[in-house]
Amino acid sequence: MPSFWQQMPFVRILIAFVMGIIWTEHFSFSWLNGALLALAAFVSIILTRLFSKTINSPLQLGLAYFTIFICLGACCLKLDINKQHLGHFSAQNYSAILVQITQKPQFTHQRWKAEAEIIACYTEEKKAIPCSGKLLLFGKNTPALPAHYGNQFLIKSGIQEIVANNNPGGFNFRTFMQRKGIFHQCFLAENSAILFRPKQGNTILQQVFTFQDYIHQSLQKNLSNKNEIAIAEALLYGYDKDIDEEINDAFSKTGTLHVLAVSGMHVGLIFMLLNWLMSWLVKLPHGKGIKAILELFGIWLYALICGLSPSILRACVMFSFVIVGKQLSRSSNPFNSLSAAGFLLLAIKPYMLYNVGFQLSFAAVAGILGFYPFLNLLFQFKYTLFNEIWKIIAISLAAQTLTIPISIYYFHQFPNYFLLANLLIIPLSTLIIYGGIMLLIVSPIQILATWLGFLLGKLITLITGISLFLAQLPYSSIDSIIWSIPSICAYYLIGIACIQYFSSRNSMAIQSILLILIVLAFFGLNRSWTNHKRNSLCIYARKHSLVLQVQQSYTLQIWHRGNDSAGIKEKLVRPYLMVYPATHQKWHSLDSTNYCLTLPSKQKLYVLQQSCLSKNLDHAIVLLAGKKPQNLMQLLDQSKPQQVILHSDIPLYRKKIYITILQKKQIPYHDITENGAFELSL
Repeated sequence: MPSFWQQMPFVRILIAFVMGIIWTEHFSFSWLNGALLALAAFVSIILTRLFSKTINSPLQLGLAYFTIFICLGACCLKLDINKQHLGHFSAQNYSAILVQITQKPQFTHQRWKAEAEIIACYTEEKKAIPCSGKLLLFGKNTPALPAHYGNQFLIKSGIQEIVANNNPGGFNFRTFMQRKGIFHQCFLAENSAILFRPKQGNTILQQVFTFQDYIHQSLQKNLSNKNEIAIAEALLYGYDKDIDEEINDAFSKTGTLHVLAVSGMHVGLIFMLLNWLMSWLVKLPHGKGIKAILELFGIWLYALICGLSPSILRACVMFSFVIVGKQLSRSSNPFNSLSAAGFLLLAIKPYMLYNVGFQLSFAAVAGILGFYPFLNLLFQFKYTLFNEIWKIIAISLAAQTLTIPISIYYFHQFPNYFLLANLLIIPLSTLIIYGGIMLLIVSPIQILATWLGFLLGKLITLITGISLFLAQLPYSSIDSIIWSIPSICAYYLIGIACIQYFSSRNSMAIQSILLILIVLAFFGLNRSWTNHKRNSLCIYARKHSLVLQVQQSYTLQIWHRGNDSAGIKEKLVRPYLMVYPATHQKWHSLDSTNYCLTLPSKQKLYVLQQSCLSKNLDHAIVLLAGKKPQNLMQLLDQSKPQQVILHSDIPLYRKKIYITILQKKQIPYHDITENGAFELSL
């Protein structure tokens, strides 16, 4: 009988492939070193095959294959990066660029944003040069510059690089967009852009977005308020941009946010519906094949309508493997099918690995496959209703086992009532999904549509009320939980070891768990010691207010200008504390005058917001801030600072003058607008 790992070759392939992607993303990758490593592994395989009678080393062979797939993952990501930069428009000399909107624009009041593809660059002589690249477009919805999928715009100016704020622990928007191949952004204005050609997009996608508009109009016509429409859209095709923030937070705190993001559950429901509707086909000649083709067409059409998000792609690929496997009368290990789906998606688009939806979806399905069979057998009840209730509880528990670390890492909270919430909301959301499909079918018959819309609205109100009620209960969630990367890795390795133990009762799995716990304890002690010894200065990237802080061991001192202390705590200090814990905080207010702060290293930090000609700035750190001009040339003639930091509230024209002077005087400087937050170990 094949061993635990032999039954799942794609699991091992996927692990190696992911390691290759992470290696290339976080460390330098050389084509030569990668090729030499892959060649060495290939030669090792050949030698092992040739001398298999004298060399019997399955471990050596496995390591060789593992190395090859690590190199393959690294190469795939490197090729994807190179493809993004090949013929990029930023390397061209152009007077205008032609772009085309490639997705359905998202509207917020009178503004919109959308991703766009660069089609061509135009030179001063009006010659079109084909080029590549993507752009994040913003604009006001006006007749001159309408927002619609497929619209082409000729842009003359206003293109800027996406700048990272690099605030410690904060969301890095620049990295997020770069992983999508987008490095620049542009706000469309009537004096810098014109509509070139309207509606030039892909015909199929045009029809998909038209159908999405039909769904929105049908829901708008038959549901009573915007919250009902927003939740119905999220459940039916994954559009969750219009959901009220309070409702979204309630679903998050109750552990049911996955219901509002189209994923495996939704694809499974569509698959079950298609399977039931077409069950009669199996009685016809070649009916099984026709049924399989229609099921594949149905789930992929649904994926297209939902925008082909990573979570739904993973689900559709896996269901496709299941459908094809049944057609070929072959059954495989479900982990192998899941890993094959993951490998295929990452080979096509490696950066999908860093998509939170993809990670959560993949982890939830892996948890259900690994733990649900054992949890379901724990209790068997006499009545069918109780067994069905326990199935929902078991599925929720199994899904949570592997999604917990990802949720904690990104959202820093754990929903305490997730079992009760899922038990109530999952059956109701299933009714809403099927009811929404029925509403779209009977929409032309107004009497039926009105009554069905009324019932649908009551169900949506019910699940919204349940979420809000549970979220407001005492101890509904544990907040501000901090998990490091080693902790998450250890959790998943322990999860794999547990699945292996339950599957084969292998004692090596228990030994592996003990070893992982020992290593994790070592990392924990090392992190505690590092935090205890931490002395640092941080000047945050915040455009309209000055915020700086000094951490000395577990004490954090924050200086800020302005009255938005609540916003600073929530958006800047709280994310920082998630990474670097501190038990004591001291807050100080700043005004628009000059300050001199003595740092724990005895260095001086001068905050200059007014004109200053002090002669005592030698070897000090100087922060220039505010809109008032500084005589920087005279200042540097009299002293030589260690470093100058330029705050983001300095006017752009004045900042350019400062940078020219600093470069001429060869003084190190840090521009917060261009380089993000300034950090210094003291």
